[in-house]
Amino acid sequence: MSKTFFSSLLIATSLFLSTTIVLSACSITEPTLPNNSTLSQQNTIPYASWCSHFSAAKCLLKPSDAIGKKEWQAGMDLSQLMLASSSRIALKRSDLSRPAVIQLYKTVGASGLLSFLQSLPWEGFVMENGQLVLDHERDNAVIEVDDLKMVGARRMTFKFIGPRVMGITGLRLLSQDEAYSTDVRAIDFSEPDALGIVTSNEKITGVPVRFFNKEGLVQQVAISTPPILKSLFDLLLAPDFDWRTNLFIFLRSSDLKQMFEASKGILPEGASLQFLNALVENISAVTVGGPQGAVLSVQMQKPLSCKMTLGRVPILGQVSFITKYAAGFGMSNLDWFQNQTIAAKVYGVASPVGLVNRIEVDETEVRAKVGPFTAPLNFKKFTDGSGPRMEAVVCE
Repeated sequence: MSKTFFSSLLIATSLFLSTTIVLSACSITEPTLPNNSTLSQQNTIPYASWCSHFSAAKCLLKPSDAIGKKEWQAGMDLSQLMLASSSRIALKRSDLSRPAVIQLYKTVGASGLLSFLQSLPWEGFVMENGQLVLDHERDNAVIEVDDLKMVGARRMTFKFIGPRVMGITGLRLLSQDEAYSTDVRAIDFSEPDALGIVTSNEKITGVPVRFFNKEGLVQQVAISTPPILKSLFDLLLAPDFDWRTNLFIFLRSSDLKQMFEASKGILPEGASLQFLNALVENISAVTVGGPQGAVLSVQMQKPLSCKMTLGRVPILGQVSFITKYAAGFGMSNLDWFQNQTIAAKVYGVASPVGLVNRIEVDETEVRAKVGPFTAPLNFKKFTDGSGPRMEAVVCE
């Protein structure tokens, strides 16, 4: 799976969440969410015409083609499916001040984005029960983008009301002289970097995310595996931070199948996709984090046995082996191992040479401890396609 795929999904999802937070500057009341079928009846107005109310300089902006349509829509669909699941993500403003968080943003080249998020008048962010809830620190909080004002109260909710369409309650946009005033009812995320903003009066089409860019909001994310892993490890194992209280991912079989379908168009064809499909078809639930403190827990409908054939294996060239997955398998006991290496205990996975008992990850490779042996996988070779690859798989 390529670095381009991961970076595309990361950027698409990051832009979705960043835009949601920025637009949440306004929530005066909490009326009922709009119905998606009624939004299509709105008159449309092109971005350039609407933009003339606020910023002559930005009216020439065009949607970016940095993210392909398939990648963008897959990212949005996965975000929508995750929001509809029984998962929960919670962040407090104070979480962004943790040294490990600051270092992670710095490592990916997004210090400006962090500064921007810290400048917004928000206190807490929660994703649960099918919606996003953002609490502000005060009523009538204001964010200005050129001559556009967004004014809000203490709480705002977002909820998908249709495919890639998110309903919003109470969001108001104002010009500086307040001659232009309208309530925003929904955002259509269907097209790459071309938002459709549905107001009480009209649907504004083709709005580039960059229109809402205050300094640092939209940045080129730097994808470099080793330093990102190091910063991520520091965050996950920070002594004053238990990530499992902030993150609870719980995906049922139906969630996983829908996510797999949403991703198939951008995942490379081949044995790896077949293996992933075999897992998804057999998994009943996946849990990460949450009240039980799981690192990763996978519950299967039945034990699974897969014969895999790997090619481009050093010295051997090609090798076949059988991996068996118990009805319950996963990882536990995440901790530092040695020499800036993070390790987790593995349970429920067996091979012909013994049980897979531990996974170790450092800045350059992941190593599986299998019985008395160690199987390494170099990140660089994995991302550039020069390392071992799965050539065939049969699961039963």
